[in-house]
Amino acid sequence: MGIYKAITTDNDHLILDASKAIDKTGSIHSVTIVNKSTTLTTNIKLNVRDTVAGGNPVYTLAQFDIPPNVTLLLQEEMLMYNSKRYQLKLITLTAGGDANLDLTIKRKQRK
Repeated sequence: MGIYKAITTDNDHLILDASKAIDKTGSIHSVTIVNKSTTLTTNIKLNVRDTVAGGNPVYTLAQFDIPPNVTLLLQEEMLMYNSKRYQLKLITLTAGGDANLDLTIKRKQRK
């Protein structure tokens, strides 16, 4: 099962909502983020937010600057978490404009 999102604004983007989790396994096989801009670098933060504790705390799992026309690939089960407790979020900040990203998340297939 995969998730695809086109991100065209700088914002706090909810990627996986804990209230819609099918099971507790938030095992992610890979995350691909493509910066489609030809001129702007986008800073991204990949966070999990604790929904059981009232939305606090928020944990930053990764933070990167993605230059123009660059693809970031994080793979091989790089993230496992309780998806019924935590929301997965992506926060973007682009100096001089808005984000222009494609985000693809592939979840680990259950056996």
